[in-house]
Amino acid sequence: MLQLSDSVTLIPGVGPTRAQQLQELEIRTIGDLLYNLPFRYETIEREAHIEQLQEGMTACIHAQVVSKLPIHTGRFHTMIKVSISDQTGKMDLTWFNTPFILSSLKVGESYYFTGKVSRFKNHLTMTNPSVEREEPDFGSLVPIYHESSDVTSKMLRKMIRSTLEQIQLSDDPRRSELYVRNHLVSLSDAFQTLHHPQSDDQHLISIAKQRLAFDEVFELILHVLQQKKEHQQAQSIVKFSTTNKDVSAFYKLLPFEPTASQREAIQAISLDLVQPHPMHRLIQGEVGSGKTIVAAFALYVAATQKPPAILVCPTKILAQQHYETLKNIFTLSSPLHKGRRQVESLPTIGLFTGTEKNMNADILVGTHALLNMKKLKPSLVVIDEEHRFGVKQRETFFNAKKKPHFLSMTATPIPRTVALTALADRDISVITPHKSNSNIKTWVVPQNKRAPSYAWIRKTMEQTKGQAIIVCPFIEESVIETLVSVKSAKKEFEKLQKLFSHQKLALLHGKMKEEEKQHIFAEMMKGKIDILVTTPVVEVGVDIPGANIIVIEGAERFGLAQLHQLRGRVGRRGQDAYCLLFTSNSGEKEPTRGVPSRVVPEPAMQSRVSGNSPESNPTISTRLTFFSKTYDGNELAEYDLHHRGSGDLLGVAQHGFDTLRIAHWSDTQLFATCKRDAEEFLNSKNT
Repeated sequence: MLQLSDSVTLIPGVGPTRAQQLQELEIRTIGDLLYNLPFRYETIEREAHIEQLQEGMTACIHAQVVSKLPIHTGRFHTMIKVSISDQTGKMDLTWFNTPFILSSLKVGESYYFTGKVSRFKNHLTMTNPSVEREEPDFGSLVPIYHESSDVTSKMLRKMIRSTLEQIQLSDDPRRSELYVRNHLVSLSDAFQTLHHPQSDDQHLISIAKQRLAFDEVFELILHVLQQKKEHQQAQSIVKFSTTNKDVSAFYKLLPFEPTASQREAIQAISLDLVQPHPMHRLIQGEVGSGKTIVAAFALYVAATQKPPAILVCPTKILAQQHYETLKNIFTLSSPLHKGRRQVESLPTIGLFTGTEKNMNADILVGTHALLNMKKLKPSLVVIDEEHRFGVKQRETFFNAKKKPHFLSMTATPIPRTVALTALADRDISVITPHKSNSNIKTWVVPQNKRAPSYAWIRKTMEQTKGQAIIVCPFIEESVIETLVSVKSAKKEFEKLQKLFSHQKLALLHGKMKEEEKQHIFAEMMKGKIDILVTTPVVEVGVDIPGANIIVIEGAERFGLAQLHQLRGRVGRRGQDAYCLLFTSNSGEKEPTRGVPSRVVPEPAMQSRVSGNSPESNPTISTRLTFFSKTYDGNELAEYDLHHRGSGDLLGVAQHGFDTLRIAHWSDTQLFATCKRDAEEFLNSKNT
């Protein structure tokens, strides 16, 4: 009998060559094959001719390929346009992101094309139709799978049918109670329903998918919880003795009263540090919410009781910024402590980067270079924006028998389903912003408002004595036809130098040397630069207090969480600030006449979608409009999760959740149920 873990080569007719071809579809085992579900089902009563087609109908036509043409539609996207004909007429078919179609379809040869008929520019067409050389099974419900150049839906149906006849699928008896409680069908019934449905009853198909989705999420959460248990059983390098006295001493160092959420997080860390197992906590907070102060408490305790403690940052610029912040807190000569009494002994601060290497300090602040110091035995490791580091880098200090305490910080919002799953192996503290973002106004700027927008920016900068940041998605101009309209930082810098001839401009991008970047940021923070033209490198935690305007070019190319991070670069001191979202121009020329001499940002800058620019795409327009009205990072993250998928969410790729094939991130109830059941299951195994 076949097992889910067996290689597909055990299926009759699947040899090494076919197995290699199946790998293109991420199918290596029997389990991979059965969990590769149809993306749609078709019922075709009979073959149709092109002249008989009508918009909205699902049809199968037997036609000859006349021509085929690849068209680039985006950075990593292609569209294949194929013209076909039969004895009654001609039509065009379109495939998106299926490049193998180009090589698998031969001009002059005939195929069976099955799909839903739609209308584009007054012509009938099909999008992503299935293709078979042989006549399909007319009159039956046929599952359609994603294909490759060598593996068709028909081949997959044959392999799956053979597999289901040979495999013995039985549910784990230890989990039978979970399946009964959640009204889940057996695994065997689920696969039979999905791969060989007897009807197009969507309710039955949904019930079958629910069983597979449960298994998928349950297994992943169970794995993460087991990791958490192992971490709790580990021995820490030191068990600290923190008391209320330590907390009070730290508060005396601060020039302000911590917020309620900061105090709550500090109290949680204080309790973590006295446990025999190492702390594993994540501090999440909006840009400017005060995460660094919370981390400073942990660093203070570690540095005064068992130094060194280290703070690792993704960039030198951010390391320098954190270094200055900690120096202000822990150095008595700092202006913060003017006129204050000596506050016991304060930890010393050292900067450790590629160029600065001060190891003789209680607290070391640096980049990933710190993680390469094998002789370093820190009692506490704090990592800012942990997901920007590789897994191997993060594990440098955690393979030892005695492990350091670990604290990470992130400004990336955490949707509830992610907190329940990918981050279930750690404790999470959320820092609530002490101020709202009501001082920042956000507008989606249509193409015909670009020119007056620049005039408005110039005038606003003169009136407020503020600074502007202009973010472009790319460094260089794209050579791909459909991305030519997307602004590049270098090209935009040249253009803006002419438009803002009386302002001082600077260009910043990731390929510059660290010394250059640090110099530009230093000049910007001193107010010597008026406009910074940059790639998204400015996104990561950088504090430019004088910036009150940010323009984001190609805004539709960013996720909402990233847009939120960028928006957080301005108005950091509570001053009125503005975020202008420019979308890429896909062919429309900017107007040269009739531009008003005076621009009132609201409502004149509001997007009025029209024409063929990305603004006219309802999905893009809806996303950006939602962003312009929403300032809650968690709400934005939830929206992106439901509409765009997991993307680069914190912890998702690290634990394999970016490979969810059946479950959906929007199914909060499923994730909560699986978390509860996985915890109960793990506890029952240990009793």
